[in-house]
Amino acid sequence: MSLNPLTTTQSIAQRYMRYLKTTFQINDADLAALFRATIDEHVFVKGPILEATPPFRKGCTLRHLIDEGILSQRFESLNQDLLPLDRPLYLHQERAIRRAVKEGRNLVVATGTGSGKTEIFIVTILNTLFRQQESGLLNPGVRALLLYPMNALVNDQLKRLRQLLKSCPEITFGRYTGETLEKQLYATEDYRKIHGREPLPNEHISRERMRETPPQILLTNYAMLEYLLLRPQDNVFFDGEYSKNWKFIVLDEAHTYTGAKGIEMAMLLRRLKDRVVRSDPGRLQCIATSATLGGGEGDYPAVARYAAQLCSEDFETGDVVSAEREDIPDIHGWGSPDPAVYRSWRDTLADGGVQALYEAGIRHAVPQGVLDDARRRAGSDAHTFLFHVLEGDERILWLRRHLADGPDEFDAVCRQLCDGTLLDTDAIISLVEIAGMARPRPSGASLLSARYHLFVRTVEGAYLQFFPEKKLYLEPAKSVEAEGREYPIFELGTCRYCGAPYLLGKIETNGGRAFFRQNVLPYYEDGAPDQHFLLASATPPESDNEDDEVEIGTGAGIKGEQYILCGRCGTIYKATRVKPACTCGDEYRIRLIHISYTGSTLHKCPVCTHLSPGMPVVSRFVLGRDAIPSVLATAIYQELPDRVKKDQIAIENRSANPWAPVRASPAAGRGSKRNLLAFSDSRQDAAYFAPYLSQTYDKIIRRSLIVRVIRENADRILKKQWRITDCEQPLRKKAVDIGLFPGDTPEERDREILRWLMYEFTAGSTQGSLEELGLCGFRIIKPDGWAPPRPLLDGPWNLSEEEAWVLFQVLLDTFRKAGALRFPEGINPTEDFFQPRNFQFYLRESGSSQRDHILSWLPKPGYSNVRLDFLTRVAGRGAGSVSDEDCRTTLRGIWQFLAPGGSSIFSGYFVQDHIKGEGVGTLMDPKRWEITSPLIESDTQWYLCDRCRRLTLHNIRGVCPTYRCEGTLRPVDPTGLRGENHYRVLYTETEPIPMRAEEHTAQLNNRAATELQQKFLDGEVNVLSCSTTFELGVDVGELEVVFMRNMPPTAANYIQRAGRAGRRTDSTAFVTTFCQRRSHDLSYFKDPMPFVRGIIRPPYFELQNEKIVKRHLFATAIAAFWRKHPDTFRDVKRFFFNADIDTPAVLRAYLDEHPADLGEALQRIAPAGLHDALDLEEWGFIDDLYYDGADRPEKGLMTKAASAVREDVRGLEEVSRNLFDEGGNAGAIGNLIRTIETIKARPIIDFLSAHNIIPKYGFPVDVVELQVLYASEEARRLDLQRDLKIALSEYAPGSQVVAAGRIWESRYIKRNPRHHWLTYDYVICNACHRYKSELSELRKDLVTCEACGGDLRASKRGTFIIPEFGFMTGKSEPKRVSEKRPKKTYSTRAYFSGECGAEEKGLEIPLTSTVILQAKSASHGKLAIINNGNNQQFRVCMWCGYAVPGVEGTPRSHQNAFGKKCSGSFRSYDLGHEYLTDILKLEFVGYSCNDESFWLSLLYALLDGLSTALGINRDDLDGVLYPGRGTLSEPALILFDNVPGGAGHVKRAIEQEKTLRSVLKAAYQKVKACTCGAEQGHASCYGCLRNYQNQFCHERLNRRVVIDFFEGLDI
Repeated sequence: MSLNPLTTTQSIAQRYMRYLKTTFQINDADLAALFRATIDEHVFVKGPILEATPPFRKGCTLRHLIDEGILSQRFESLNQDLLPLDRPLYLHQERAIRRAVKEGRNLVVATGTGSGKTEIFIVTILNTLFRQQESGLLNPGVRALLLYPMNALVNDQLKRLRQLLKSCPEITFGRYTGETLEKQLYATEDYRKIHGREPLPNEHISRERMRETPPQILLTNYAMLEYLLLRPQDNVFFDGEYSKNWKFIVLDEAHTYTGAKGIEMAMLLRRLKDRVVRSDPGRLQCIATSATLGGGEGDYPAVARYAAQLCSEDFETGDVVSAEREDIPDIHGWGSPDPAVYRSWRDTLADGGVQALYEAGIRHAVPQGVLDDARRRAGSDAHTFLFHVLEGDERILWLRRHLADGPDEFDAVCRQLCDGTLLDTDAIISLVEIAGMARPRPSGASLLSARYHLFVRTVEGAYLQFFPEKKLYLEPAKSVEAEGREYPIFELGTCRYCGAPYLLGKIETNGGRAFFRQNVLPYYEDGAPDQHFLLASATPPESDNEDDEVEIGTGAGIKGEQYILCGRCGTIYKATRVKPACTCGDEYRIRLIHISYTGSTLHKCPVCTHLSPGMPVVSRFVLGRDAIPSVLATAIYQELPDRVKKDQIAIENRSANPWAPVRASPAAGRGSKRNLLAFSDSRQDAAYFAPYLSQTYDKIIRRSLIVRVIRENADRILKKQWRITDCEQPLRKKAVDIGLFPGDTPEERDREILRWLMYEFTAGSTQGSLEELGLCGFRIIKPDGWAPPRPLLDGPWNLSEEEAWVLFQVLLDTFRKAGALRFPEGINPTEDFFQPRNFQFYLRESGSSQRDHILSWLPKPGYSNVRLDFLTRVAGRGAGSVSDEDCRTTLRGIWQFLAPGGSSIFSGYFVQDHIKGEGVGTLMDPKRWEITSPLIESDTQWYLCDRCRRLTLHNIRGVCPTYRCEGTLRPVDPTGLRGENHYRVLYTETEPIPMRAEEHTAQLNNRAATELQQKFLDGEVNVLSCSTTFELGVDVGELEVVFMRNMPPTAANYIQRAGRAGRRTDSTAFVTTFCQRRSHDLSYFKDPMPFVRGIIRPPYFELQNEKIVKRHLFATAIAAFWRKHPDTFRDVKRFFFNADIDTPAVLRAYLDEHPADLGEALQRIAPAGLHDALDLEEWGFIDDLYYDGADRPEKGLMTKAASAVREDVRGLEEVSRNLFDEGGNAGAIGNLIRTIETIKARPIIDFLSAHNIIPKYGFPVDVVELQVLYASEEARRLDLQRDLKIALSEYAPGSQVVAAGRIWESRYIKRNPRHHWLTYDYVICNACHRYKSELSELRKDLVTCEACGGDLRASKRGTFIIPEFGFMTGKSEPKRVSEKRPKKTYSTRAYFSGECGAEEKGLEIPLTSTVILQAKSASHGKLAIINNGNNQQFRVCMWCGYAVPGVEGTPRSHQNAFGKKCSGSFRSYDLGHEYLTDILKLEFVGYSCNDESFWLSLLYALLDGLSTALGINRDDLDGVLYPGRGTLSEPALILFDNVPGGAGHVKRAIEQEKTLRSVLKAAYQKVKACTCGAEQGHASCYGCLRNYQNQFCHERLNRRVVIDFFEGLDI
């Protein structure tokens, strides 16, 4: 049974809205009502949208093509299950096979998912091999190369070939990837172990065998092809007797090769073709396949041009093969049955046969003749029976016709189908589901191949307007115009715990007056903290709680001061001011309390006094990138139907061997399997989401299990007075029963359960805890012989005995809430599990210690604490007069009465520890509390504070136990109070189903990624959080649901991701997309149909990228050298530390000889347009490899690499010798020796690619590595490399990178002692923002701007390092990922130098009678990326490269990367990188504006328009302003490719005038459609102009000025 799309949508919507209302509670009644009304009016969920595509049109059969003589009769020997000769081909398959086989044409197969693209090239290739066999020409050697972008696709194809060719032993095939073992013996053993049988004789499973006799069909990925072309031992594939018969190159998922990737692949293929056919055109037949290569026949010419450029072969428009769909028959069906039959058939299909379906049809008015005919045609196949019944159902006929025109809202479909009938939505869902299972034959297409699409959007904040009427906005708005006047709007925030409302923003001074404004750059982005103004008239007391300072490790003092805010003009001033600061009138005055605090974050709310050590206590109405996706993923996962894993072995894995290994069931506890694929664009987002989801989901599961244990053991809990640890055994049993803790030992399980219980026991009033929700509570057990101290019963206290006991409970409970407890054996409170309060706290009578986390029972003079404060407020509500000194004396007396460490009735309650340097600290035994809960004890009275809203079991005189809270406790029923709380509903209603989530990104090495994919298929892993690694046609098993954490960049990405679901199941696929707080996402939330419909533009790239081309030429030259000197190949040791030969020097000598065969090859491989630039004729590219001068820093790549590695090894050897001479630790010396061997053993190809000498897997241009120095299992799975542009931010010192569930912190800028970092002095003109740099060694004065002539002496300037050698982590153990994101990387910003190559193309468009748009494109525009560490720079050790962000100050001491103390000096630097790329210069001649905000707004609107109109990933584009005509009022807008070297993206905008106009229209539509800034639109948001990269100007972006500009033009 499939997931129900309607109930799933309802569940998602209900959970999401409940989550929002729980998270954003406001304790002001008017504002709360306003918020509820506003949020109910907003659309946060759109869909589901129902999509279905008609089946493909049928053609002839393979047997027909055999009979025609087009195909060989040897096809009859193939596995007929996989390639049936008598099953009709799709028409596009037939036409493609005819064109490829008969005419020998190259093909582009762009026929959509599930269209049989693979069969086209397989049949074409096999026919050639069969014909060669018939002619006696079939010998070893590659005929066909099947090239894939990733190993998972290679493995999928390998499975098909095994099944297809098992009866054709003469056709050989083999997979050559990183997973292919070297030796045949080991490969055979490995194969038997995995598959439980012998390999086929015609499958070459080892590299050894493939080199001996190369297979005729070779499968690999593009990264391995690079290796094959380089490695001398693999020359057999391209040179010699076995290399003469190359015929086919197949490129699967060809749409991925766009932009820079397209350039890389085109160059790789040029090199391959030159090796095997000397670049002779027409010798090789190329077939490119993809489901997403264009939007229809109108795109065929562009697709053909793209393929021709990619493959360097001739492609005509007729070579583009697209699918043809069947027409829906225009017939009248037999009618429509009783709708109930659809539900009946759906339920019957699970385990019933044809007879049961027949009888259900009779009962529900299906004509008997229709049923009889269907039974006759179907035999015993229930799915075929349904097909023949439903194909004449009028409702299905209408659905098929309707959806053939395109997807539609499910509600709209229901309205039309249900009009005037008894049909309901559930019946329609059932109809769609069974139509998806109905097939004319087991292998036939379903009657209705449907997919549901759901979209959910984020919130963008809450913005409050006071006048002329109070109104709340949920999108950014700065002001509103009413009755000709403008009124300011303010951002609203609330306390996470009590809901106290705050206005957040900053104070700006203008004309001598202070104004309160929104802080568009929140503190977590630019380091500038918000000002917090409490919406209240009474000033809260100052915080003097000594306990808080111990808990958060710093001062937590807060002060309140009264202010007046004018709601008319935004003026703000102190309430003590005699005369108002503005003349707007008293009616606009709003009283506020300004909250000042120590540090950069407000950790404590002055209203409820709740302390939030891990995060700010006041939250915006903006949620992180992970919280809502976690809520949605949890809802989806809970709705997934259980799929019992079938005990079947695939055909390829069947074995007659009785000793074949049997795999263990992955979900032994339940025998079920749930899988969910979660996509993110960013690999860091994907890496973080996996552990985040695991932790949040695990918390839900463990709390729901605790609730179940409490419910099910009510009698025992009450009778036996259960302590928290008494829950361990039943809780462990429940956890084991549902399949938690697989592989854990009993002791490990016990410890984990105890962690759960202690976490809950100490969570106290933490948001979402069971105690805070009133689901369980804890009471101190009264000791035997209890009698209250006499002073409490007498005056001035006059407490009753019961009140005295409650007082003791409140005071003793502070031990629990502070974490001053003796944790069970084996459980350490400092474990990451207990974050953010993972410390061992203590109490003692007096004297606190922040360092050792010791709280003082008695506060020091001038301070209070939670215990003294409670006593004071209890005294204040009594009849007598009690002084502060009386309270202190009483508190001291109670400590003495308790006598920790002494002899009293409480002796067994306490444990004392000796703390080094601090004496004795006191802990309490958790077993001294008993559990209570309204779930089992309805007569237990709970109380709610009417001010801070906290629940408690303890009440004396109505005094709230919360510090400084003046509220009064009121009796309450927690069930009714928190009944609709998001967390309470989760813990009481969630089905405890285990979930294991893992990251699957390019940060994992190949082996780790492959193992993880198999675990996902086997059900050992339930959720894969992936970036783009699973986007392509990877087999992900019976996957029904896909979840996208953001709107993908293009419709092609969306279709590929959505297409992962429903490929191998009879269920209807369900796709959910969360739209983040980004322009792209929010725009497509408003209209997602272009993505659902799959409106796709052809891929595009330009080959003229000098940097990329050079690396391929270097690889060609080095490969030729290795063919002559194979003994220099293998690893770093043999290349750089060869005792017999200086390999880099010999390579240089070889190149200096200018060998003719190599020169001719380079001329053929390099694009003709780059020959002069590369100086091929004179071999000028040699300087790029070998150069030692400082004047050309971009040259000498091999020289630098050799120096770097040799110096690393020399330094390590010196350290080890010194240690040996000093009699150092043998283990440390051994570690150093092993480190040296590790460096030397690194494969030379990996080394050269990491140093940007040869191409690199993944195709970044300037790659740097974050080298992990900590040795662990997680570290061994990682491959952390980034393009330098990204690494400047992501790997910057102090930045934290999430990978494999751990946080790795960058601490070193890797250096090469012989080749120092390149440093540049730079300046950015204050007037025009032009960038200028010079090598620091040249010491040039940068005084005058060459663009605008401005004086640069007062402009922003600095010195940056190019961290070309990469970065390193420290050696300390990485931290576990918490629910708080790691440190945000520093935002980097691009600058344009004004330097570029000659203009290549120009276009002029008249926009009005006076305004003309001039557009010109150029290559080699010089850009720079600068990371200035949030204007604080980085402190860098000049000796070892240890570095910290400037905000942390200069370290007093540090160690080098090898753990040795370093005495190097520190200097301050920025990080930077310069690169060349394609640019597009736009100038609006005749239009002048002195407001830079307008030009910035227009710039980012045009970038969004370019992205939307041409289907370019927005992250691949950026732009800057530049004074093109020498005046700042008429700047040029420079749009550029965000790819070093350029990818031709921006140049496409001026291919034709209509293209450029479409960019302008898309930009206008984007800003016009947004709703931020209310009706006037004087604002910007992530839905229109803002993104992370342009945060430097968020405040200045204004969509209104762009709208006005465009509406004055003729576009």
